[in-house]
Amino acid sequence: MRTPFLLGIALITFLLGNSLITSKYNLYKTLKTTILVSDADWENLNLMIERSPVDKVKENFELFVKKNALQTTAINCKNGKYFGFTPADDYGYFHVVFLEIHQGNIINIHYDELKSNGKNKRTDLGYNQEMLKTGTSPAIAYPIYENELIRNQDYMNIDAVTGATYTLYRFRMAVAKAFEKAIVN
Repeated sequence: MRTPFLLGIALITFLLGNSLITSKYNLYKTLKTTILVSDADWENLNLMIERSPVDKVKENFELFVKKNALQTTAINCKNGKYFGFTPADDYGYFHVVFLEIHQGNIINIHYDELKSNGKNKRTDLGYNQEMLKTGTSPAIAYPIYENELIRNQDYMNIDAVTGATYTLYRFRMAVAKAFEKAIVN
């Protein structure tokens, strides 16, 4: 199944490279966004986020986005409401984002980290009080990330909240997975 697909891409690339289109880069970018990232690759990214120093997380996350030509904005996305979620982290939390896209813009977003039993970090008072000792909490950091995404419209242009740096990469991953469902092919 994959061989005919790849042959089709090679033929299209050859034809378009021979003056049917002037920009090979735009063709590559368009074709690449139609290929979904495998579940195994998402799982590996999740494990890298969980188990690596933050400087390596930053470097490897950026490489992952480039290698897979991931959409970082909603520009080529269909209007609608989408969920994105990551595999569970080392503590059993799934990182979940709900976002609404209209005319290529994110107009609504909600992010949280949930356990399979339904417990979430955002409204867990004990967890938030404990995390405040590090300088922030989910109740503070998550709305900042949501507001920054709506303001910037690009998850790679959001700065980390002190004390919630790993959360930034979990948030980005969940948004990328939502975009994957929303891309217009």
